[in-house]
Amino acid sequence: MADEHPARIRALVGSGALGETSPEALGKIVARLVPEFREHGWNKMIDQFGVSEREPVPEWTKERIRATDVEQFIGYL
Repeated sequence: MADEHPARIRALVGSGALGETSPEALGKIVARLVPEFREHGWNKMIDQFGVSEREPVPEWTKERIRATDVEQFIGYL
C-alpha cells in the first residue's frame, strides 16, 4: 500500500518489538505461539501482564483484549 500510494499513508503504528530476529527464528516463534493462542486464547498473555509490565494493566484494557477475536491475531502472526 505505502509503495503504491504513499500519499495515503500518514503513519505506521506498531506494537511490540522483534529486533533483528531472523526469518527462521520468527518461524519458530510463530510455530510456538499459534497453538498456545488457539488453546488458551488471550488468557496466557494477559496473565503475563503482571510479570512483564511495570504498571498494572487496567481491567478495561484486559476486557477489550478478551473481546477481540484471537483468530485475527493468529492470522496476523
